[in-house]
Amino acid sequence: MARRAVTQEEVFRALTLRREGRPTRSIARLLGRTQSVVQRIFNRHDTYGLTGRRPGQGRKRMTTPREDRRIRLAAVQNPHVKAREIAVQHTAATNQPISGQTIRNRLREGGLQARRPHKVMPLTAQHRITRRRYAERHIQWTLRKWRTVCFSDETRICLEGNDNSERVYRRHKERYQPSKSKKKFPYGSGSIMCWAAVGYNFRTPLVLLPPPGVTAVRYRDEILEHYVVPLARRYHPNFVFMQDNARPHTARISMAFLEENDVIVMAWPPMSPDLNIIENLWALLKKGSASIALGPTI
Repeated sequence: MARRAVTQEEVFRALTLRREGRPTRSIARLLGRTQSVVQRIFNRHDTYGLTGRRPGQGRKRMTTPREDRRIRLAAVQNPHVKAREIAVQHTAATNQPISGQTIRNRLREGGLQARRPHKVMPLTAQHRITRRRYAERHIQWTLRKWRTVCFSDETRICLEGNDNSERVYRRHKERYQPSKSKKKFPYGSGSIMCWAAVGYNFRTPLVLLPPPGVTAVRYRDEILEHYVVPLARRYHPNFVFMQDNARPHTARISMAFLEENDVIVMAWPPMSPDLNIIENLWALLKKGSASIALGPTI
């Protein structure tokens, strides 16, 4: 078991308790340390007047403060750079070999840690202009008006489980233990597309769309005809259908079918799935939340 380093707070507390007349055994018990650790704190303070480690202890540091700043600056200027690449650059500049782990340690000391990048939509200038116009058109909408909107969308559900990178905590030489492993099929177990729509006081059933993929004809025959049109007639005229700009949605036969059945379709800005509230429900569904109060199923 790795030893836990003594913090400055523990050192100051131990010295304060000793000035109050507490014995070493009592101080060690209060700090959750052994008597030898507490005694070394007192000896170092009495001999050298130090509250931390003596200078010169441990392995010599491979980089200078100036080089540490250069390493952190390289990561700040290029957040996607790898630690090994910074190590190669540092070796070429100083002619001193250094490991990637040392680079990671220096970055961690500067508050820079490797994280997965946040995924965002690739918005262009025109996309931002369209989004702003959409916001300006709907900023005056009241809650009563928003209650008439039916938000819909498809999502892909991986049948094997989470297809993102997963982690497992294990000790050394536990890599091949069954409890630390994950079953993986040779060609994957596939996925399935689902469709649903939600409104203020209603929701449609979860519609499964097995392969082949969603086409405009299939979207019209299996989604619009069986779920959207009956829903629009039930809540007419207080019904506005929202769908994104996927090709099956904006296809000529899909839009013509909606127009023939007098379904009002909200103009949706491109590249804007984050504006659709149903994305939050997809996230809850995929996390396994079984108790989502969304109102009655239509």
